[in-house]
Amino acid sequence: MATATTMCPVHPGDDPSLAPPTSTEDAIDHSKLIEIPQPPTQHYFGLLGHVPEIDPGFPLRSYWKMMDLYGPIFQLRMGGPRILVGNHELVSELLACDDRFQKIPTRIQQEMRCFFGDGLFTAYLEEKNWWKAHRLLIPAFGPLGLRRMFDDMMEISSQMILMWDRFGPDHEIDCIEDVTRLTFDTIGLCGFGFRFNEFYTDEPHPFAKQLQEALFESGRRGNRPPVMNHFYYSAAVSPGSKDGGFQALPPNSWKPFGDGLRACIGRGFAEQEMLINLAMVLQRFQIEKAVPEYNLELKSTLTIKPVNFKMKVRRRPGRSLMTGLPGGGPAESAKKHRHEHEKAQQQGTYSRDEMKPVSILYGGNTGTCESLAFGLSKSASDLGFATHVQNLDTATENLPTDRSCVIITPSYEGKPPDNAKKFVAWIEQLMSMSKKLPMGMKYAVFGVGNSDWANTFHRVPQLIDETLAKLGAERIIDAGFANVKQDLVGPWEEWSEQLCVSLSGTTQASRPTAGVNVSFDSKQDGDLLGDEEVAAGTVMVNEELADTSAGAAKRHVEIRLPPGSDYTSGDYLFTRCRNPDESVRRARMRFGLSGEEVMSVQGSKKEFLPSRPMVVDRFLQSNVELATPITKRQLGTLASFATEGSAERTQLEKMQEDIRYQELLDKRYSVIDVLEEVPQLVVPFGVYIDMLLPLTPRQYSISSSPLHSKNSPGSSEAEDAPIASITFDVFESPATSGHGTFRGVASSHLANRRPGDLVPCFVRPTNVDFRLPPNTETPVIMLSAGTGIAPMRGFIQERAAIKRAGVRKLVPAILFFGCRHPDKDYIYRHELAEWESEGVVEVIPCFSKPGNGQPGRHVPDALWEHRSRVWDMFRDGGNIYLCGSAARLGRSAAEMCRRIWREKTGKSELEAEEWLEQVKNDRYVSDVY
Repeated sequence: MATATTMCPVHPGDDPSLAPPTSTEDAIDHSKLIEIPQPPTQHYFGLLGHVPEIDPGFPLRSYWKMMDLYGPIFQLRMGGPRILVGNHELVSELLACDDRFQKIPTRIQQEMRCFFGDGLFTAYLEEKNWWKAHRLLIPAFGPLGLRRMFDDMMEISSQMILMWDRFGPDHEIDCIEDVTRLTFDTIGLCGFGFRFNEFYTDEPHPFAKQLQEALFESGRRGNRPPVMNHFYYSAAVSPGSKDGGFQALPPNSWKPFGDGLRACIGRGFAEQEMLINLAMVLQRFQIEKAVPEYNLELKSTLTIKPVNFKMKVRRRPGRSLMTGLPGGGPAESAKKHRHEHEKAQQQGTYSRDEMKPVSILYGGNTGTCESLAFGLSKSASDLGFATHVQNLDTATENLPTDRSCVIITPSYEGKPPDNAKKFVAWIEQLMSMSKKLPMGMKYAVFGVGNSDWANTFHRVPQLIDETLAKLGAERIIDAGFANVKQDLVGPWEEWSEQLCVSLSGTTQASRPTAGVNVSFDSKQDGDLLGDEEVAAGTVMVNEELADTSAGAAKRHVEIRLPPGSDYTSGDYLFTRCRNPDESVRRARMRFGLSGEEVMSVQGSKKEFLPSRPMVVDRFLQSNVELATPITKRQLGTLASFATEGSAERTQLEKMQEDIRYQELLDKRYSVIDVLEEVPQLVVPFGVYIDMLLPLTPRQYSISSSPLHSKNSPGSSEAEDAPIASITFDVFESPATSGHGTFRGVASSHLANRRPGDLVPCFVRPTNVDFRLPPNTETPVIMLSAGTGIAPMRGFIQERAAIKRAGVRKLVPAILFFGCRHPDKDYIYRHELAEWESEGVVEVIPCFSKPGNGQPGRHVPDALWEHRSRVWDMFRDGGNIYLCGSAARLGRSAAEMCRRIWREKTGKSELEAEEWLEQVKNDRYVSDVY
C-alpha cells in the first residue's frame, strides 16, 4: 500500500508538487490583451487612490456600483493594486486552480493581532502557527468530529426555538441578535465544552462583550488615519435563484467559505449548524417579516449583516410545544398542545365569551385595506362579534376552522401585496398538489382595485376567492369588489353590511352607533405637537419643469434619501404628505374648532385616530383623507342628525337617490362639501372623523439613477444615502363640486417644499420587473407620456453614466415621448438632447397639440411609423418599457404592439393577445397609473 506524506504548505521542503508553477509569459500574445479598466480618482488629487470613493461602512455597495459602471472586471488603487471581478465566467476561471491565491489578512484582521496574535484568522501564510491550527482543527471538523457535535448543536438550537415559541406570535425577533447568540453558544459548547447560556440571560456573557469590544476596536483602528487603506479582495458574485437550488448552479457560483489554502476549515461545522437550525425552525414555525414592506439593507463589520431585520414566528398547526426537540413528547400529544396554543393565542383577543369570533385578514402596501379591516372590526364588535385583525400572511397554513374569515385585499399590477405573498403562494401550492383545506373553513372576500389596469383588475382577490372554494372552503357571501377610480367606500359599505347580516343570521343588521368620543383641551403641551418618528429625506432641488399653459404644472424634486436608504432605477418613492391648508381650515371651521386645540379619541380601534392628545390641525393635516367622495351610508348618517321633515333632512335624503348620488360622485363631493351645503345641520366632530379614511402614502416613480455621480451618497453620516428625484404633475384646479379649489395632497405639498425641508419618505422596489436589463447589449424601447417619463429618465441617466465610464458597450435605445407642445411641456428637453448627442438614446417626441396648424401625433402613431425598426430591436432580444396612463397610453400602446406583431407574423388577433400576455412576464413591462 502506498502511503502519502502530508507536507506543510508553508515549508514544502523539496516536494516538487508544491513548487511554484513555471511562468507562461512566453505563451501570452500581448497584442490581444485588453487593459483592465480603472475608475478615475476624484478626491485629493488621487493621492489616496480610490479609498475616498469607497463606503467604509459597507465597501461592497461601492464595488457593486462600480461594477454597474465599469463591467465585471476593474482595478482599484487601495494602497496597492486590487482587481475585482464580478461575473461567473471570470470568477470560475480564476478559481479553477486552488493554488493561485494567497489570502492576505485585511487591515482590520491585522489590527486584531493586537488582541489575538497569530491565530487562525489573523496569521500570515508564512507563520507556523497557522499550520499548527490547521493540524489541530482539521480532524476536529472532520465527519466524525461533526457527528459528535450534532447533539450539542441540537440542544442549543432547541433553546432558541423554545424562547421564540414562548414569546408568542406577536413578538418581534431581532434576527442578528438571536443568531449571534446561537452561534456563540454553539461554538462554546461544541468547541470548548463551556456554556455561555446566552438564551437564559438578558445581558451577553462578559467574554462575549469583551470579544465584541475587541472586534469593534480592531475595526476602528483599521479605519483611522493614517491607516486609511482597506485591503479588500472582493469577488462580488450573487448566486441568484434557479430551479433545483444550489445543486443546479454551475461550478464556482457560490463560494461563501473561500477557496484554496485559506478556505474556511470550519465549513462543515457551519453548514451542519445552519442545516440543523433551518430545519428545526421551518419544521416548527411559519415565518413572516415583522414589517412586511421591509427591504433588505446591509451593513458590513467583519461580516455582512442585514440592518434592522426583524421577524415573527407562529407555530404551525399540529406542532406541539416539544415537536422536533430533543426529549420531546410523543406525536399524538400534538393535538392537545395545539389546542392549548391556540387558546393562549386568542386569550385577551375576545372581550366576552358569548361573542361570535371572526378573523379579519387584510393585504395591502399602502394601508387602505388595513383601514377597511379595522373599520369592519369596530362595526362588527358593536354588532356582537369578537374580531381578530391580522395580515394575510399570518394565515399561511393557519386558516382557522372555528370562526369565519373575512379577507380584504387589492392587486398590484396583478400580483399580491407584500403581506399576502406567502398566503397566495400557499393556496396555489395546495391547488397544484390537489389538496383540500380542513372541514369547517368559512370565508368571504372583498377586493380593491383600479379599473385602469384592465387585464389585472381584481386578479388577486378573485384568485383567492375561487381557489379557496376549490380547496373545499365554504363561501359565506359572494365576493365584493370596489373600483378606487370611482368609489371605494360605497361598495365596501354595502358588502360589509350584507356580510354582517349573513354572519349574524338575521334578516337585517342593526347599524352600529355612528361616531367616536372625542375630548378637547385648549392647553398645549410641546410634547404633543411633534409627528411620529418617520425616516425623512431632505429636499435638495425643487424646480418647475412646465407651467400650466399646456395642462397641469410639472415639477422636478430631488431628495437626499433617509440615511441607510438605497434604490435602483425603476423603483418607487413613497412620501407621507399633508392635506392642503385650505382643506384643513374648511374642516376645522365647519365644527367651530381652533387649530391649537388638543384632541384625543377614546375607545376606537382605528389606529389613525389618536388615543393620545394631538393638536387638531396636525390631526387634520396628517392623519385623514379629507377629499374622499361621500358614500350613501355617510349621507344616511348625516340625515339621521337632521330633524324629521326638516329642509336639511329632505335635502340629504334626495342626495341618496341614484341619479343625484351619481352626480355627487361625478363631481367628487366629499363629506365636508356636503356639510357646507347644509350649514344648519349639527353633526358632532367625532361622527365626522369616524367617516374618514386614513391618509395613505403617495407613490412616485423615481426619475434618477444612483449610478449618476451627482446622486451619490456624501461623506458625512447625514449624507449616507443617494439622491433620488421624482417628477410629477401639480394638481390644482377649481373643485368640480364648486367648493373651493382642489389641490392634490402630495403634489401640492411637495411643490411647496424648499431646499433643506424634510420629507418623510421611503423607497419600495417595483413589484414588476421594471428594471434595465443587466446586459447593456440588450436593446431598449421606451414608451412614455407626460410625467410618465420619470422612470425612463432614470434609465437614460443610468445608461449615460455607463457610457461616460467608457467601458461597457451600449446597444441602441429609443424613447417615444408624448407631450402636448414642443415649447410648453417638452420636459427635460435639453437633457434629452445632450444624451442623444452622446449616443445614449434616440428620442422621438410626439406632440399631440403642436400648434401652427400642424397635425398632432401620439406615441402609438409614432410606434407604427417606426414599426420596422422597433420590430428588429425586439426580435434581437430587446425589452419594451411603458409608463403613463393605463387608460390612455397603456391601452393604446398595447393595441399598437399587437397590431405590429400581427403584421410581422401574419397571426390572428387572439394569437396576438396571447403573445402579449406571454411577453408581459419579462419583455413588455409596464408601470401605469
